[in-house]
Amino acid sequence: EIGHYAHRRWGFNERSSRMLLGGKKGKEHARQLSEYALKNDIEHFAEAFTEHIWLGGERNSPEVTAFIEDVIKANTNYPDRERVFQQ
Repeated sequence: EIGHYAHRRWGFNERSSRMLLGGKKGKEHARQLSEYALKNDIEHFAEAFTEHIWLGGERNSPEVTAFIEDVIKANTNYPDRERVFQQ
């Protein structure tokens, strides 16, 4: 749920997020994480976030790891903003 919160503050519909987590390459990555990650890009991020925080991110691609770190950094740097990234 923390991953959902961080991702929502970044912007669920932000273009770079949708492109990374959706589409063919995103589906291939999600398949490596869990069946639940295949549900949609929002659950994909949450599963990748959990992988990153709790399991060291071994199954995350370098691109997904970089995105998760960007989301964490944005949430840390702008705790007072309702939305971190504006489209």
